[in-house]
Amino acid sequence: MTDDEKRARRREAECSATKRRLELLKQAQKRAFIYSFEADISIVRPSDELVSLFQEAGSLDQFAKRLAITRREAIHALKAAGFDVVEDIAREWEGGKSLRVLSKEHGPTPQTISKWIKSTGRTIKPRNSNQKYDRARMYELFDDGWTTNKIATTMKLSWATVQRCKTSWWNAKNTQV
Repeated sequence: MTDDEKRARRREAECSATKRRLELLKQAQKRAFIYSFEADISIVRPSDELVSLFQEAGSLDQFAKRLAITRREAIHALKAAGFDVVEDIAREWEGGKSLRVLSKEHGPTPQTISKWIKSTGRTIKPRNSNQKYDRARMYELFDDGWTTNKIATTMKLSWATVQRCKTSWWNAKNTQV
């Protein structure tokens, strides 16, 4: 390996390390934004009492309502008590709760809940990223000469869904020839 190749590889490694550092910094900034606004009030209660009150309420909005404060102030009060609400919500999401359910429970919109979860370093798949049918099986049925209606009825899918797959199957078949 020549010196130029070694320098190029070293530069490439430095660039990827820099990109990763910038990505981590960006995630940290997103997370810091949530807590960047200081609460204008001070709650005179023991930390463990605040955390147990939140767990008893079971929701961010209910907790804030019981203390007669805003949602943001509730987040700051819990953060000062050593309890990370955002992390708790992210764990609930990992446990299988949907963004909509979390939104109904805690109050913020599903988009806000999504931002909070992403700020913890977790990734959320886009909507409709999971296909609800077996495309390969459908292609086999088309190859066997099945009609769109017959496939739609057999696989319990809409005619339009099967037709879209048929179009992509037909295009793929014609480009192979």
